[in-house]
Amino acid sequence: MGASRRRKIFYRDKYRVFERDGWKCRYCGSAVRPAIAVDGGFLPDDAATIDHLVALANGGKDEPSNWLTSCWKCNRDKSNRHFPREVRDGFDQMTRYNTAQNRSVRGS
Repeated sequence: MGASRRRKIFYRDKYRVFERDGWKCRYCGSAVRPAIAVDGGFLPDDAATIDHLVALANGGKDEPSNWLTSCWKCNRDKSNRHFPREVRDGFDQMTRYNTAQNRSVRGS
């Protein structure tokens, strides 16, 4: 199976993911902040980044249902390796909760 093509993720879409995830890294649980490069263009370890639940290199899709909030340090260190099961389980539970909340707000 080939890797999905990477597409540009617009800031409004990133912001929705950061809000959905409570501005917390889904790997280590630390608070993240908007990514602003410092010291010659380097990102601080607590910069908010988007990571893929299933890496593109492993056949994951480049779409919001496969995105999660990661601090720069965890995103950089993880690369395309799989993440712990508890992260995926928590992500799945949170996604179901958010979907239910969105439906109740819209009245669907």
